[in-house]
Amino acid sequence: MRAKTTLARRRIDGLLRDGGRGYRSGAQPLHRLLRKGQQMQSLTEQVRALLPPQLAPHCTVADLAGDRLTLHADNASFATRLQFETPKLRVRLQKLSDFAEITDIRVHTGTQRLPEPRRLPQVALRRRPPSGLLRRLAEGISDEGLRASIERLDRDARGD
Repeated sequence: MRAKTTLARRRIDGLLRDGGRGYRSGAQPLHRLLRKGQQMQSLTEQVRALLPPQLAPHCTVADLAGDRLTLHADNASFATRLQFETPKLRVRLQKLSDFAEITDIRVHTGTQRLPEPRRLPQVALRRRPPSGLLRRLAEGISDEGLRASIERLDRDARGD
C-alpha cells in the first residue's frame, strides 16, 4: 500500500510541476484547474489593488461569472467593511477589461454555514453474539490463553 501511495504522490507532484502536460489520462482536467487557479489569483490581485490597504489582504476573488463577481472575506468584520466598499469598487472595476461586465458584487465569509450533511441510516448493533458462537469458536483454538479469553467472553455474553 505504501508503494502505491508514494507512486501516486510522485505522479501528482509531476503533474503539478509540469502544469498537467505530459500525462495522457489526467492532463486536461488538471491543466484546466491550474489555469483557473492562476486566473483567480490574477483577478484577486487586481481587486486588491483597488481596495484600501487595510482591507485588501483579507479579500479574495471566489468567482467571476457573467455580470457577477463573488468575493470572499476572511471574517464577518472584513465582509461588512468590504460590503461598504462595493459601490466604489464596482465603478473602479468596470474600467478594467476583466471586470467590464460586472454589475453585481457578492461578498461571502468563511464563517457561512455549510449545508447539513446527509444522515446515514442507523444500523442496529447486536449487543450479544449469537448463542453458542463464541463457545464453538473457542473449541477450535489450540492456544490455551486465547481459548480461555474467548470462553470468558462467551460466559460474559451469556451473563453467567
